[in-house]
Amino acid sequence: MVAEDTHALTVRLSRDQADRLALLARLEGRSVAEAVRVAIAEYITRTSADAKVRERLGRHASTVRDLLNGG
Repeated sequence: MVAEDTHALTVRLSRDQADRLALLARLEGRSVAEAVRVAIAEYITRTSADAKVRERLGRHASTVRDLLNGG
């Protein structure tokens, strides 16, 4: 179940991507929406830890750090 504080997002995929995503999600016993949420969470975690991204914090350090730390 999704938390009440959510944001709807539209993503355009190729037919092949959509078909493959649906198949893999079904094989994992997940909805497509849940598979997308997991992929986004993994992207955020991986990218937030990237040294080059951290290096670019510069001018917006406090705002970006708050976002990266979930605040």
